Amino acid sequence: MRPPIIITCFALAAIVAGALWCEWTTRTSSDGPHAPSAAVAPRSLDRNERESGAVAGAKNEVSSYQIREEPGSDSASLLARARDAAQVDPMLALRLAVGLSRETERRDIITLAVGQWATMAPEAAAVWADGLEDPQLRSRAFAAVIAAWTEKSPSAAATLALDGLAAGAEREAALLDVMQRWAQVAPDGAAAWLGKLPDGDLRGRALPVLVETWASRDALQCGEWLNRLPDGPERDVAAKAYSHQVAPSSGAVAAQWAESIGDRTMRERALTDVARTWIGRDADAAEPWLRGAAIPEAVKARLLALRHEASPGGQ
Repeated sequence: MRPPIIITCFALAAIVAGALWCEWTTRTSSDGPHAPSAAVAPRSLDRNERESGAVAGAKNEVSSYQIREEPGSDSASLLARARDAAQVDPMLALRLAVGLSRETERRDIITLAVGQWATMAPEAAAVWADGLEDPQLRSRAFAAVIAAWTEKSPSAAATLALDGLAAGAEREAALLDVMQRWAQVAPDGAAAWLGKLPDGDLRGRALPVLVETWASRDALQCGEWLNRLPDGPERDVAAKAYSHQVAPSSGAVAAQWAESIGDRTMRERALTDVARTWIGRDADAAEPWLRGAAIPEAVKARLLALRHEASPGGQ
């Protein structure tokens, strides 16, 4: 019985070898053998290629949104369907939205749907939102995309807020929201991104949001970062925000940061804020510090009066 087994093995080997030869010759061209597909390294698209791809895909999506009204649908049931669809099928929700008679309802559904779309394809959703002609709706849609994108890529969301929204209250609100969420998960990254912004009101408003959020998460790490900042207006703003955040838990530390502020007016405001919080939490510990603090005497007297009012029997 042994010879038939040997013959069978040789036969199988020949079949396998033949199959491999056919595969190799199929993969061979004048340029030489091709590497197996699994071994081909993925190509990294540059920024222009990525953006053009996103735009093309979004334009295809937009073409399908030549939304038509559905005859026979009453407003209440259509609104209910659109709201349900916005959570699970944003494309359907966008189609249903145009059938809504009330402008406010239509805008609400579009905003909700595009925000949900952004959780799956933020770049395409952003391009689509950018194509909206209604300025108010465009801003709302962009804000929804930014909020959704923050969960996946805070840096991309922050950049979109700067580039996609016009300067004003909406852009500022969107950016501050991104900064707060970002600081909760990766404060050092948020700080690095903020440091690249040009000086101005927007950066000045975002800095306290970063510091207070970071300090509530990790006061030690945030304090170490603050100690590396050069003296100046920005450092003063950051120190004031830090002292405000840590005052409820550590009045003495908060007082030290407030005292380190270079600008006199800002320093007095920060010290007053710390004193008020510290007295409310631990008046006995706060009073000795307050008596020697660099706070205007009239303010100091009012704060000490609060301390005595808070004492048992008003003593």
